[in-house]
Amino acid sequence: MTESANVIHIVYLSSIFFTFLKIYFEDKAMEFKDRLLEVITDRFTNQKKFADLLGMTRQSLHSVIKNGSPSVQFLSSLREHVPDININWLLFGDGPKYLSDFSEYNMVNDPASEYGDKPDSMLLFLQRMVERLQDQVDELQSSLIEKSRQKQEK
Repeated sequence: MTESANVIHIVYLSSIFFTFLKIYFEDKAMEFKDRLLEVITDRFTNQKKFADLLGMTRQSLHSVIKNGSPSVQFLSSLREHVPDININWLLFGDGPKYLSDFSEYNMVNDPASEYGDKPDSMLLFLQRMVERLQDQVDELQSSLIEKSRQKQEK
């Protein structure tokens, strides 16, 4: 092959590779958007109420949905206000949407009614929640480290 044929071949393969990357990452972003919209639909009557709960403007929420790339601050706020959401599911589509121990937790209705009259039951619930959150943070951290290693190996 001549030098110009090699260049054309490299340009052609590069364009295929970058097209693949674009489709792959757009697809992943689309999946995140769809999952986030599903959570909003499940738990809140509209995006404005969801944005208000997270302490952000509707425009900021729209930007997260449109771009498909949540910030750490957004994820922290989401975890704080929707404690049973499986962040691993939201980001990667892995595992169940909600953590099973919190399936009774409902952000639309008054959650205090689930605790009964005893403050001890609320404390136990919160302790279990903290333990589960720590487990999920550990699992997510391990998953991210593993995915990072896999990327480096490629």
